[in-house]
Amino acid sequence: MKEDKGKAMNPAIARWMWISLGLVLIIQVVGVIVLDPMGYRDSQEYLSIAESIFHGRGYAIAGAPFEGFDTFHGESPTRMRQPIYPLYLVLFYWCLGKSASAVQISQVFLNLLTFYLVALIAYRTFGEKLWVGTLIGLSIYFPLWLTSSFLLTEVLFTFLLVLFMFFMQKALYLKKDIGGFIIIGAILGLAVLTRPIGMTLCFLGFFLVWYHLGLRKALVRWSVTLIVCLVVLCPWFLRNALVLGDYTPLSSDGGYGVWVSSIDSREPIWLDSPEFRSAVGNDFYHGRGANSRFLELAIHNIKSDPVSHFIRIIKRVVWTWSYFPGSYQHHDNVLMYGGFRTVQMILLICTIYGVFIVSKAKVAVYYLFPAVALSAALVFHFGYSRLIVPAMPWVVILAGQGFHHIVQRLGKVTPFRNA
Repeated sequence: MKEDKGKAMNPAIARWMWISLGLVLIIQVVGVIVLDPMGYRDSQEYLSIAESIFHGRGYAIAGAPFEGFDTFHGESPTRMRQPIYPLYLVLFYWCLGKSASAVQISQVFLNLLTFYLVALIAYRTFGEKLWVGTLIGLSIYFPLWLTSSFLLTEVLFTFLLVLFMFFMQKALYLKKDIGGFIIIGAILGLAVLTRPIGMTLCFLGFFLVWYHLGLRKALVRWSVTLIVCLVVLCPWFLRNALVLGDYTPLSSDGGYGVWVSSIDSREPIWLDSPEFRSAVGNDFYHGRGANSRFLELAIHNIKSDPVSHFIRIIKRVVWTWSYFPGSYQHHDNVLMYGGFRTVQMILLICTIYGVFIVSKAKVAVYYLFPAVALSAALVFHFGYSRLIVPAMPWVVILAGQGFHHIVQRLGKVTPFRNA
């Protein structure tokens, strides 16, 4: 990676970065105006927990009915969702007078900061060779930025992932800097407390550091990272242990996710299957009792045919990456779904090419890490784009640089010149 000496960004690249930032803002404003912030059932669950915290009833979800589960009205106390986003909603929703707009506005600014940090990461890596078209491409990859319209964890988790990669880049260059890994550990803890898939970063991050710094240094530095991460997780872990008897820092939907990953079905069939109804009973599929029953069923399915399960994992990863995030709801529209899927496939082809034109293998490994880490979550979960969207900034950067190189090789005029 390039040395970070605090050198000012090239004025031409800086100008295009601000133009790109403006495009990100426009896309988000349109999304906030047009899209329903409560378009997902998860939003209501987060709000219910945040309301309980705001009114001093603790981390609970009691009194919130769930569609299709009329006999279940939540459980109090709960660990149905990770705690950081409900706390975020306490601050920006309940403290500001039950305002979804306030949450959306706060997330718009968080996404703008995310884009700015990603641009800095890219400039650190490529310097004057950063094609400004890459920044434009990143700014118009709208699934990333429309996340600010919804009361969901995506914006916060993506920001934390970008922050993790920002400090990881500095730590991998400043090879004697332990302090950077302390910061990384704190960010990792917050990421896990935002979405359970943050655990994959904890496990696989060691291999990223090992590849860059060697085994001995990686063992020391990643040990420091994990200790700090555990310190951040401790309050939530202890709360679950003392209040619920659940010795885990994770939320309670893991068993359900693993069960879905162990069967050959799509969601409409899951909810109607006898196996699903038997496991749920009078519970909710995120309830602790149902979670245990789903996990038992999943283990049974996997043990029965591990080869088929492995094949399902490969297919799930390939399928999840092959469609444009958010387009599956339009899969009946052949032109729209096919068009967006074509865009996604071209993006992935340019990304793969971008990996090979990067001058140093360590840089390529660094940029591929978020995609690999979040894809690992698909081993224990069903495939949908919300799991991989946070990794898209690095994918789009590689794709942009790869596309620019292809155009140069073809000898054609390149739009968005660095001038």
